[in-house]
Amino acid sequence: AWVLNGMSNSVVVVVWFTMLSSADALVCDSADCEYDAASGCQTLAMKLGEQWTWICATAVYTVASLGIYVATSHSSFLGVFFYIVFVASIPFRKIDSRYVVDFRLVLVLLLAWGEWMLWSGQLQ
Repeated sequence: AWVLNGMSNSVVVVVWFTMLSSADALVCDSADCEYDAASGCQTLAMKLGEQWTWICATAVYTVASLGIYVATSHSSFLGVFFYIVFVASIPFRKIDSRYVVDFRLVLVLLLAWGEWMLWSGQLQ
């Protein structure tokens, strides 16, 4: 969808999306900390603890979202959507974080689709 809409396909964009995916993976790993500790598996989320995991994920999301916004030359709010939906999901972190991460992506896709519909004149 990114390429089909004529947005930049540079290495920088790949780095921004990799950062978003890594932050999501970190948040998802926080749900498995008890099992990881019991089985002797060492993960970054387990070492950081829940609070620092969310702080690190928020920092990465902030940088990546701003990067996506700049990469689209301010013509799309996709980066802003990622950031807003991430921040809005923080109060729900006590729910299984994997569900929160999956639901966030659906919300971002719906917002991006709505933006595309608005700019293409199909939504009036």
